[in-house]
Amino acid sequence: MIGFNCPRCGAQNSSRNLFSGINADFPRSPLLPIQRCLCCGIAYTGSHSAEVKDEDLYFDGYYGEATSERLSNRAAIGLFQKERQSLCLTVGMPSKVLDVGCGDGTFLRCLPSGVERFGYEPSVAGRSALAKIGVRQLDPNATGGEHEASFDLITLWQVFEHVDAPDDLLQKLRRLMSPDGSVFISVPNFGSLQARIFRGRWFHLDPARHLFHYERNTLAEVCGRNGFTATWHTTRSFEYGVFGWWQSFFNLLPFDFNMGYKVLKGRKKYPMTAANIVALSVYGLLAIPAGILSLALMLIEAAAGKGAVLQVCLRPDSAGKN
Repeated sequence: MIGFNCPRCGAQNSSRNLFSGINADFPRSPLLPIQRCLCCGIAYTGSHSAEVKDEDLYFDGYYGEATSERLSNRAAIGLFQKERQSLCLTVGMPSKVLDVGCGDGTFLRCLPSGVERFGYEPSVAGRSALAKIGVRQLDPNATGGEHEASFDLITLWQVFEHVDAPDDLLQKLRRLMSPDGSVFISVPNFGSLQARIFRGRWFHLDPARHLFHYERNTLAEVCGRNGFTATWHTTRSFEYGVFGWWQSFFNLLPFDFNMGYKVLKGRKKYPMTAANIVALSVYGLLAIPAGILSLALMLIEAAAGKGAVLQVCLRPDSAGKN
């Protein structure tokens, strides 16, 4: 069926429905349609309720406070941040960094000493978390000031898909970049093998929060239209690839959606009902075998360029062509 208006290019009655996704926080609520614009090609979540506010989506605890309390989780977070740092260092050691949508500031805290660090988090819960650790906050929507053309690295880790006006944001970030600066963007890969297999039950779909669902060609089009060229890209991520497979497998079973993730993140405490005991027992029995299989599949999909995430390094066109 053709209908709907594209929220990015504005084309009217130009989109078709692909499938529907589950609201992970409220799995029994109405499904959310995933649509594709036939004009600009981008996929997006339709029918977002105007009654849903940011504080309902980005609540206290969304930024991982409970996760960091567990020793095993802290170790995993440390490894994942090292992976992110290694990506950033492909363009050299930055002196001034802005992390847009920085959550609780974990990435910024893990940067080497001597790096000037700034973060931006639009939600109330996120800003509160940043204030607790003393991260300097900078809103990229603010114009003028001493920070224009001063950042040699700007990062958006799993943030760009949440942005309702991606073109506007890229223009604002370009004003903040130094002449030789770079922008790192990491988003879920809607063209990944995971996404194609699991569709509405894919862990990384998160249609309640992800407004746009990027593939390599649509991300390149958005960035190129705003004066950026990708100088480097990968779809490999141990952080998102392995867990994407792992949780999506369990999402095929008749348990609470994203149950394992909610337990690991401390998002939800499950009462010991018979149904929950069965579900948690199945998780315990299959967790390691599913993890081994997920690791193997992550390596295969990444080698084929169909990994769970798109991670790109962007430079302004003039710099990218040198």
